[in-house]
Amino acid sequence: MINNLTNSTSKKWSLDSKIDKTLLKIEVFTMSLVFTLAVIGNTIVILTLLFRHLIKSKKFHTQRFTKLSRMNFYILHLSIADIYVSFGNILTMLLWRMNNNLFYGGDIACRLVVYFQLVTVYYSTYVLIAMTIDRYEAISKPLMGLSWSRRRGLLYISIAFIISHLQGLPQIYFFKLRVIPDTEPEKISCYAEFKPLELQNIYIIYTWLMQFLIPLAIIIVCYASISVKVFNSIKNKSNSGNSRTPLKTERKKSSLLRNDDISAFERSKLTKSFDISRTTSTCNSTMNYSLKNLKQNLSVCSDGSIPDQNRTDVSEFRQHCQKNFSKSKIKTIKLTLSVIILYVICSTPYFIGMILNVMLQESLNIKFFKYMIVLSCLLFQLNSCVNPWVYLSFNVKFNCLKLLNLIPVINRRTMKSKEAKI
Repeated sequence: MINNLTNSTSKKWSLDSKIDKTLLKIEVFTMSLVFTLAVIGNTIVILTLLFRHLIKSKKFHTQRFTKLSRMNFYILHLSIADIYVSFGNILTMLLWRMNNNLFYGGDIACRLVVYFQLVTVYYSTYVLIAMTIDRYEAISKPLMGLSWSRRRGLLYISIAFIISHLQGLPQIYFFKLRVIPDTEPEKISCYAEFKPLELQNIYIIYTWLMQFLIPLAIIIVCYASISVKVFNSIKNKSNSGNSRTPLKTERKKSSLLRNDDISAFERSKLTKSFDISRTTSTCNSTMNYSLKNLKQNLSVCSDGSIPDQNRTDVSEFRQHCQKNFSKSKIKTIKLTLSVIILYVICSTPYFIGMILNVMLQESLNIKFFKYMIVLSCLLFQLNSCVNPWVYLSFNVKFNCLKLLNLIPVINRRTMKSKEAKI
């Protein structure tokens, strides 16, 4: 954290005790609120996803878990990552601030605390990237999306976990217990001291690239491709009226084939021309369907006519797919995009402060910059608090009171009350 990096120049950053106390009160109160809301919100999301089948069931002890959907899988792991941030970053920073920035643990505890403070943020960011890449594959590459499995999702999460924990290793090297200069009696805290000072700037820029700029670039590229795909889909949907004309021609020709007044020669001639036009129109209208539905839609009756069901299924199935795309896929796109926008809003001020610390360290107003850094850190931590409420806002059917059915005692009382009414 940049707050700890600046401890290496404690003489420069020392302010009067009144300002420090004001900042500490703001930090402690805000962190306590953010930690509480983050833990409660993410716990609700995790319980809802894990026990969603049991919540709907009437017989608690006879139901089994069902598999998580693709989107819910990533929401679950992003909520777990936010819980990780809550305990590994927010809680440890809160306890640190409550002790007036003094560290009373040993040197090993000091290194582990600052390690997990950074690792948890890396992990949450990389899980968000994994979810974005998954949305890109589901929308822009549907054939690849059809082959998705839980094992593949766990592979993405495992890669995010390993990379994030490797990224935090420099924290163990740079940070250690040190005596704060010019303090009587001597006070000990956990912070980094870079020699030469340029090494601190390099480390801050590296963290800025790996935690913000590169992830943001990946997210922008993925969502640019998704936007192009959605735009093309809407454009094709507006032109779908032209593709319905061959279907009307099919109905007319098939009705002619049923007319007994047509001679055998005319019937065979119509059948040949009909087969060509029918195959072309049907293939064009079902290009985006699965292979199974495509074979079914190409079936022809023995007399050369198309069954009524086959003729209507093409247009109805097309409308069904368009509705599914506009409702389910667009909903997941909006959900992911909302989480990403909140991440950018919450993290941008923090990383701007990091860059300003590198570029304008000598000319910045000390009092203003310290307040800006503190507030930007609080805003950065707020991201883990708001994510679960975004998930719940997109699920309008969710009811918090249904979670009470998971408690066996309450569930038995509910069942007894229902039996008494009967």
